[in-house]
Amino acid sequence: MKKTFLVIICSFGFLACSNKDRKEDLLLEIDRLKIENDSLMKLSRIEKTPTNYWFDSDFDGEAFLDQGIIDPVFLIESSLREQPELIPLKAVLGGTMHFGNIQLLSSEWLIADFDDGHIMGRAIYEYDLNKDKEVDFKLLHVLGPE
Repeated sequence: MKKTFLVIICSFGFLACSNKDRKEDLLLEIDRLKIENDSLMKLSRIEKTPTNYWFDSDFDGEAFLDQGIIDPVFLIESSLREQPELIPLKAVLGGTMHFGNIQLLSSEWLIADFDDGHIMGRAIYEYDLNKDKEVDFKLLHVLGPE
């Protein structure tokens, strides 16, 4: 009887220790997985490059590439940003109109939003590369406050 009781007590003690070790192992595994998850989340944010469904530099930007322009998207966007006078709305309450998001739609068109902090709008522009390797723009349609 004493031996059976001793065996039972030892078994419970052994199981209690192994459960404690198992719990510590699981907590360490949770911490490791949290760290790995955080690292993967950071990588996914870093490696996620914005893609443009509508514009492909190699295809739609071929005329630019043929003239030695390495980054047609940058050239077109920066050219438009340098010409805020192309914004068809006038600023109000002392604001200054500027372009926000610009999305190239094809080898000929783009859509851009603009605002002055008080009013906002969107416009579709036609663009073309001239002989001087400058981008010319023509306003096609505007959406904004009436």
